[in-house]
Formats: sequence, C-alpha cells, structure tokens
Amino acid sequence: MPLVQPKGDIDNPIPYDERLAAALAEFDEADFEYDDDELLLHAGVSSFPNVASIGGNLDVNSSKSPTQRCLETDATLQMLVREWDIEPRSLRKMDDYEREPPRPPRLDFLRGLSSRFDNGARHCFNAGTSLCSTKFRKVMIVALLFVCAAIVALTSSIATWRANSKLSTVKNRSRFQSLLTTARLVSPPKAFEDANSPQFHALRWMSDGDGALLDSNSPRFLQRYILAVLFFALQGDNWSRNDYWLTGITECEWQYVTCAYESTDNPDTGLSVTEITLYYNNLQGSIPVEVSYLSYLQIFDLESNLISGTIPSHIGLLTQLRDLRLQDNSLTGEIPSSIYNCKQLSILSLSRNKLTGTISSSVGNMINLEQLFIDKNALKGSIPDTLENLAKMQKFYLDGNGFTGTIPVSISGMTSLLQLGLHDNFFKGTIPDSLSKCIYLQDFYLDNNTLSGSIPSWIGSFNQLADLRLSSNRLEGSIPETVGDLPKLKLLYLDNNLLTGSIPYSLGDLPNIEEIELFQNKLEGSIPASFAKLSKLKILYLDNNQLTGKLAGTVLQGMLSLSSLFLSQNKFSGTLPPAIGKLTKLSKLHIQNTEITGSIPTEIGLLTSMEEIKLNDNKLTHGFTSELFQLKHLKSLDFSQNDISERIPAALGRLTNLTTLDLSRNLYFGTVPTELGMLSNLQILNLSVNKLTGTIPAELSLSTKLSEVLLTDNNLEGSADSLCGLRAGSLVLYEADCLESLSCTCCTSCN
Repeated sequence: MPLVQPKGDIDNPIPYDERLAAALAEFDEADFEYDDDELLLHAGVSSFPNVASIGGNLDVNSSKSPTQRCLETDATLQMLVREWDIEPRSLRKMDDYEREPPRPPRLDFLRGLSSRFDNGARHCFNAGTSLCSTKFRKVMIVALLFVCAAIVALTSSIATWRANSKLSTVKNRSRFQSLLTTARLVSPPKAFEDANSPQFHALRWMSDGDGALLDSNSPRFLQRYILAVLFFALQGDNWSRNDYWLTGITECEWQYVTCAYESTDNPDTGLSVTEITLYYNNLQGSIPVEVSYLSYLQIFDLESNLISGTIPSHIGLLTQLRDLRLQDNSLTGEIPSSIYNCKQLSILSLSRNKLTGTISSSVGNMINLEQLFIDKNALKGSIPDTLENLAKMQKFYLDGNGFTGTIPVSISGMTSLLQLGLHDNFFKGTIPDSLSKCIYLQDFYLDNNTLSGSIPSWIGSFNQLADLRLSSNRLEGSIPETVGDLPKLKLLYLDNNLLTGSIPYSLGDLPNIEEIELFQNKLEGSIPASFAKLSKLKILYLDNNQLTGKLAGTVLQGMLSLSSLFLSQNKFSGTLPPAIGKLTKLSKLHIQNTEITGSIPTEIGLLTSMEEIKLNDNKLTHGFTSELFQLKHLKSLDFSQNDISERIPAALGRLTNLTTLDLSRNLYFGTVPTELGMLSNLQILNLSVNKLTGTIPAELSLSTKLSEVLLTDNNLEGSADSLCGLRAGSLVLYEADCLESLSCTCCTSCN
C-alpha cells in the first residue's frame, strides 16, 4: 500500500473520515481506560526533551491528548490507526477479556506497527526533502509515544488478566480486594500473583471461608491473617495436632496459640498473639516472613519438626521475643543479622539444623541472653570477643560445628555460666586461665578439639562441676590432684590424650563419681587403692595405657555399682581375683591383651547380669567352669589367643543368648559338641587353630543366624557340607581346611 504524503501540520489539521474518527475514539478510550489519566503520556513527552526543537507544539495541557492531535495531522499515522482498527485483536477486544477463556492479549499489532514504521522511514529518506525529514522526526516521536502507551496498556491488561484468572477461585472478589491492601503490608506483593502461595490461600480463606468476617480495619485482622499464612506455609492439614485452626472462633483459641492484652491498663486495645508453640507437630515447609510482624510475640517454638528453608530475614522485628526455639529441623542458610536486634531474647535454640556462616560480633548486644544453643550445624570461623557482655549467660553450646581459632578470653565475662559446650570443633591452643572465673560451671565440655598444653589445676575450684570432658585433644602432662577436689563430679572423660604419670590417688575421693574414662593415654602405675571407696562408680575405662601390677581384689570389690570394666591393652599380671564375683551389676568385662594367667574363678558365675566377657590375648590355662553356664544373659564370649587346653564343654548349649563364641588359637581338643546347635542366636563361631578332631556336627545347621563359621587349622574329617544349606541365607563366611580327610563344596575359603 503506498504511503499518503502528509498535507497538513499540527496547527492546520486535515479533515478525516468517520472510520478514522472511530479509530481515534477507540484509541482515546483505550488510552484513558488503561492509563486512568495522561500522566504516562506527560512522562513520555518529558522524556524526549528535543520534541520542541524538532518543531511543532505538543501541548499536553490542551483538551486533546498529544497522541490524538498527532493522529489528526499525520497521514502516515492515520493509515497505521486504520490498519490497527482492521486488526481483529485490537485494544477494543481487550475490553471483553473477562468474557473469553483466560489468556493474555496478543501482541501481533506491535509487529505490524514496527513494519509500517520502517516503511515510513524508508519513504522519507528516499524523498530527501527537509519537510519530510522534519515531519518524519515528528512522526517518530509521536509513534514512540504511541508504542509506549500501547505497551503500558498491554502490561496493565495482562496483569489484570492474570489477577482475574486467579480471582476466578475467589467467591467474594470485592471482599478479597478490600483485604488485599492491608495484607500487602506484611506480605511480599508478588506472593499474591501465585494462586498456590500460602498468602493467597490465607487471604482467600479470610475472604470466603472465615466465619469471623473481620474487615481490614480490625486490630486482629493482620495477626489472624499471619497465623493463616503460617498454617498454609507449614502444611497445617498434616499437623499432628491442629484443633480449632482456621475455624470461626478467635485465633487466640486455636491450639497452641496464646494471646494477651497489649496493655493491661486498656483492655479495649484487644488481644495480641504472644505465644506460638508447635513443637513435635509434623510441620513441613518454610517459615513465612509474615511471622516477623507479630509485634507482641514472646515465645515462638517450632522445635523438632520437618521445617526447611531459611530463618526469616526480618525476624529482628520481633523486639518482644523472649524465647525462640527452632532446633531439630532442616533449616539452611546463615543466621540472619537482624536476629541480634532481639535484645529481649533469653533463650535462642537453633541446634541440629544445617545452618552455615559465622557468629556475628553483634551477639554481644543480646545482653539478656541466658541460653544459646547453636550446636550441630555447619557454622565456622572464630568466636567473637563480644561474649564478655553476656553476663547473664547460663547455657552456651556451640559444639558440633567447624569453629576454629582459640577459645576466647571473653568467655570469662559469662560469670553466671553453668554449662559450656565447645566440643566437636577445631579449637586449638591451651585452655585459657580466664575460664577460672566461671566458678559456677556444672558441665564443662571441651572434648574433640585440638587443644594442647596441660590440664589446669584451677579446675579443682569448680565446686559445682558435675561433668568434665576434655577427651580427644592433645593434652599432655599429668592429671592434677585437684581433680579429686570436685565433690559433685559424676563424669570424668580425659581419654584419647597424651597424659602421662600415674592415676591420682585423689580420684578415689570423688564421692559421687559414676564414670571415669582415662583410656588411650600413657598412664603408668597401678589402679589406686583409693578406688575401693568409689561405691557409685558404674563405668571404669582404663584400657590402652601402660598400667602394671596385679588386679587387687580389695580394690575391685569396693566398686559395687560397676557395670563396665575395661582394662585391656595394659601390662597387668597375676590371676583374675575371685573378688570379682562381688560385682553383681557387672555386664561388660574386657581384660584383653594383658598378662593375666591361671584360670577363670568360679565366682564369675555370680555375675548374673553379665553380657560380655572378653579375656582374649592373655595367658589363661583354663577357661570354662560349670558356674559360667549360669550366665543366661551372656551374648559374647571370647577366650581366644590363650593357652587353654581342654575339651569344649557340651554345657555351652545352655547359653542360648550367645551371638559370638570365639575359642580360636588355643589348645582345645576332642570333638565339636553337637549341643552347639542349640545356640539359636549364634552369629559368629570361631574354633580355628586348635586341635579339634572328629566330624563337623550336622546340628550346627540348626543355628540359622550364623554369618561366620571358622574351623581352619584343626584335624576335622568327613564332610563340611552340613552347613551348605545356610549359604543361601545368613552364612557369608565359611572357612575349613578342605584336606583329603575333609571335603567342603560350599566353603568360601579353604586352608
């Protein structure tokens, strides 16, 4: 189609036909419908400061819009509008979008406009006249304004289409819209663009389903809306307990929600949410940011759920918060910096999540903090020096992270400290002497770090100390005698260090001690005679040291509460004293790899609670006594690597709870008793390297839980195939000699 050469200008408009008038009216209607006023066109003109210099007078204050006046005077734009009018998807069609299937308007006309604009430019450039150049530049400016107006109209139309497509699920649209403005005060605006968002669900419920029918001006509207968002965000329908949630009654009566008056002097101000305690309730999802706007919230407890995502970044808005417990979830990200603005917090528990990052020095601003639990996360860095400001701190746990550096001196400012947990980190250096000021300590945990130096003697001044754990470090020197000055001490863990010297005699003066673990050190000497006074001692681990001497019966018989006695890998000599029979609560006896000789005393039959006896790698000459078969709870029996020369007693079949029987590397002779088939719980049977003869009893196949059978280096004969039936089940390791005198078709290894 040839372009019409312009004949008029802005001051002398040319006539136009009815069709153009209709198109102009349509454009002007669309212009004002979708832009409300011509501010946008004003802004468009002002963004092109060279309009005046091009020529013409675009008077934005005239009764006609600048776009309309340009359309009246420019033939090229008239033609564009005519074609636009012919286009079936014109803006007029957008007025009917609510009556059509929901879909956004097409943008085809913009492509046509671009093509026409290019043709007009090509025509004017070919003409080469100054008039055309001037007119074309005017047309270009007006066309750009036209395009901008069209795009804004379309954007608004699309947004309206999207909103209406979501509002199609809302029954009371007018109420929804009236509540929306207030809801946007606490919710991200984009949240309402998603019909599946917790915010949209919450507002739709308040609009269509909430029997309370609160309007947006109600002082309870926002807190009710926020609780509804919390319900949908954390999948409230799946909670273990959700009584009265999303019912018409006041939100203050919803289960685990507590309210109080904002002001006791003025009850008319209404009830405000002060506590939300939804711990152990199967919450799933992320904590919504809206919770940060419950201004009067004091207790927020979501402990032990399945919550993921991050801690809301605006949590610091809860300036009244006193107790925040989010432990035992799957929270990620860093601890938000705003949390340190919660200066009323007395309890902050974020334990056992997946938090990363560091601890800010701003933690020193939380001067009312009494309990801080951020253990078992993935935090790193050093501990800030601002801890000295936390004078009210009583429980401080940072264990199970990746903290480095030295233990800060500033901890000494926590003069009220009762529990200090810095274990399972990467702290180095020595135990700072400044900690001696924490005289009220009850639990002191520095284990599993890389601390060096010696154990300070001032530890003996902690009169309230009940639990001392310094194990798995690089501590050297001797154990200070002052440790025996701790009257309330129950647990003493100093294992896995480089400690030398002897065990302090003063440890026998600990009247309440229940556990002493000194294993994996370089301690020498014998077990102090003072240990005979430790009547409450339940666990004594002294294995993997260099202790010597005989096991004194007078010492052992005084530890009447002993349940576990581990003395392995030392240099003890002599026999096992009969006095051991007085330890009637003993369930685990491990004296492996020492130099114990002789036989097992008959008094061992008095240990009716016994579950494990491990006396391997000694110099015993006799193992079984008839009294031993009275130990009905025995599960593990290991006499291996001794000098025992005797028959395997048939009475072993009475120990039906045995799961492990190891008699290897001795001098046992005779046949394998058929009664071993009565051991229905037996899993491991090791009779290798002995002098056994005869055949392998078929009755062993009755022990259907067997997973390992080792019979090598004996003089057995016949067939070993009696156990082949177990190979299809639990038996994974079956070793025999496989000589000419003994055949085995299913053995996993033949010697």
